[in-house]
Amino acid sequence: MLSNQEKLLELNKSIQRELKQQIEQVDRDIEQYREDRLQVVEDEVVSDCYRYIQKSTAKIRLEYTTERSHAVAELRRNLLLKRDEYVELIFSEVKKQLLRFTESEEYPDFLRRRFMAAVSDYRLQKPLVSVCERDLKYADIFCRILPDTQVEASPAISIGGFTAAKSGQAFILNETLDNTLSEQREWFYSHCGLRISQF
Repeated sequence: MLSNQEKLLELNKSIQRELKQQIEQVDRDIEQYREDRLQVVEDEVVSDCYRYIQKSTAKIRLEYTTERSHAVAELRRNLLLKRDEYVELIFSEVKKQLLRFTESEEYPDFLRRRFMAAVSDYRLQKPLVSVCERDLKYADIFCRILPDTQVEASPAISIGGFTAAKSGQAFILNETLDNTLSEQREWFYSHCGLRISQF
């Protein structure tokens, strides 16, 4: 049998073991809590970083899209201006050539042929023919083809050609070079290959 001293010693050892186990358990619990807490904080930090990256990416994407849209719009505007500049240059030259044509020897014959075709195709009778001021000198061409023709100057015609209004009708036949040039401008825009498409 054990003496009291030994019993006390044995009890003390037992308490010490129990205490040591409890301390170790508390240490493990604290370490587990610390690791769990650290994991939660790491998850929150990762989540915050992810949200920040997403937000920053969206902001950068929006800024890029906006800048690109502005750049494309500016480029498109500049291309349209340049295209219009070329078209104006081309049509200015065509207008000059048409004006030179109206001063040529072929122009009176052109007027005669166009008026004869108009009389034949539209059965004009006693028409009112309008020409530009310069072309009043060709009034006899119209009157020789159709004797009852009235010829007058029109400020609306600047290049050449004529309009003919049927007597008693609102119908006006437009055979002006001004009108032809205007129609060709519309055709030119549609067919010239200078369209500005989307980028």
